[in-house]
Amino acid sequence: MESMLLTRSDGRRIRSLPPMQKIIPYIMRSRAASINLFQEHVDCTPLNNYICAHEVNGQRTMSTMHLLIAAIVRVVAQRPQLNRFVVHSRVYARKDIVVSFVVHRSLRIEDGGTTIKLTFNGTESLPQIVQIINEAIARETASYDTQNSTDKLAEAFMRLPGFLIRSMIGFVMGLDKYNLLPNAVLEASPFHATVFLTNLKSLGIDSVYHHQYEFGTNGLFVSMGKEMDATVIERDGSVGIRPIMNLNITLDERFCDGLYFAKSIKILRKYLRDPALLETPLEKKEEDLQEVLSAAVESVRSFTEYKRQAVRIQGEEGKRLCCDLGWTGEAIGNILKNCSEHTPEGGCIRIRAEQNAIYTRIS
Repeated sequence: MESMLLTRSDGRRIRSLPPMQKIIPYIMRSRAASINLFQEHVDCTPLNNYICAHEVNGQRTMSTMHLLIAAIVRVVAQRPQLNRFVVHSRVYARKDIVVSFVVHRSLRIEDGGTTIKLTFNGTESLPQIVQIINEAIARETASYDTQNSTDKLAEAFMRLPGFLIRSMIGFVMGLDKYNLLPNAVLEASPFHATVFLTNLKSLGIDSVYHHQYEFGTNGLFVSMGKEMDATVIERDGSVGIRPIMNLNITLDERFCDGLYFAKSIKILRKYLRDPALLETPLEKKEEDLQEVLSAAVESVRSFTEYKRQAVRIQGEEGKRLCCDLGWTGEAIGNILKNCSEHTPEGGCIRIRAEQNAIYTRIS
């Protein structure tokens, strides 16, 4: 029963965290009380130039939002700690990169919009992501009568008597807390996502620091604002005027510290300064070695627990590995299963990771 309550269909629990990272979610128990706020000033000149260069018959095929989503997906694929989440004080690694955002069928009608939730594996190229987004927007805005799974879920709750809605929401949040939420709800919920993006640029207003929702697993909320002319110092020392867009980011710091996030922001800047870098698909995602080994250990936990064997991992902190997580985790898991079979009851299996500029060694 305990093993079932620790298993989620949308992520795998990370057990091999340093003690301080393990205890932080117990100290900061709610998402709202664990946020850090960041603001990034984005020069829109390279983004606008790229968008104009890819017009077809004078029609734009993409917007700043398309480029930002593509850049975020690529950064998360290369910085996997950004794709973690906390449930019931336990840290999990999300299996896919999931982006939620709201679109309005018309800005002339205050309809509240509809939420779109897209799933990526992280290897997609910019053209592929643009196509996925455009097809989703076209599908969801085709008719005012169109309802996606998110809209249907919200409507189902609102059909209940008013006095039952709060209780039912609390019940569903309880199911999520103990990893019992049905997959249909997980897939429909926009709050179970890597990133929730709000496009205030399309509304002509500046970005805001958006609150985090206590329901769901979203730990990154990104708000993009309107373009504003700003005075900047050019590389040659001269003073210029450039269109600047503010990105306001709300981050749940329980799964990602400031240093890791700051380095991730530097990579995001690189892609926003040169979107052409995103045109080439990512051959393989870069995974945290810690997560690779944790997934392998988890796959044989039933064998090691049955024989009361301890598994100790050393040297995996801070190391990254370019690999297929599923295949590599399965291969290491098979080796660990053999180790468990040849280790006496009550024994200890030790895993050691070493890395240099040429290779990663796991022994």
